Amino acid sequence: MTIKKRIISTLVISLVHFILTLAAILTALGGSMTQLDNPDYQFSLLEKISNSLVDILIQPGLFLSDLLPFQYSSNITEWLLMAFSSLLWGAAITLVIHTITKKKKAENQ
Repeated sequence: MTIKKRIISTLVISLVHFILTLAAILTALGGSMTQLDNPDYQFSLLEKISNSLVDILIQPGLFLSDLLPFQYSSNITEWLLMAFSSLLWGAAITLVIHTITKKKKAENQ
């Protein structure tokens, strides 16, 4: 896999991660908003899965936000952290894919 292919793969996986994260956040937020109107509301299985998925997908960015030496209140900072988190996920997944395919090629030769 060439450098150009790795970069493209990282960006594509990062974009998919970013969209998946947004979808999970919106799904989890929808259930939370319903609970404000109805305290007896029971979360659906999809909302429970989304809550857990959000906790996993936003983790690198959330960890980095805790390390910031200043208190940020900017939406731009949150979006940048989320984008950076997606780039980290994309790079990590691309690295795993590259390593596996490299091993398989070495075994086949």
